[in-house]
Amino acid sequence: DSNLRWVSAYLSRPSPLDLFVSSSPVITCLVVGVAPSKGTMNLTWSRASKKPVAQVISKQEKQRNGTVTVTSTLPGGTRDWIEGETYHCRVTHSHLPRA
Repeated sequence: DSNLRWVSAYLSRPSPLDLFVSSSPVITCLVVGVAPSKGTMNLTWSRASKKPVAQVISKQEKQRNGTVTVTSTLPGGTRDWIEGETYHCRVTHSHLPRA
């Protein structure tokens, strides 16, 4: 589908400032290059430990080039991050192949 041809997804971990100074780490999942379509883009968070994940609302923003950027920010715990917890951001869209 041409609506999703150049889609890229990125994860960014908490900054040292957020992790050690303010003790409010966040992990961000960013999906770029989505052309506007009637399909729905969903970003879903999970943890390798299977512990519950806070409910997160994704934000969509239209870019100047006509694509849409979707951002989802997950608040986390400093202790979980330091202990090596693994987080996953799953991107689903009606036009993406299922893995």
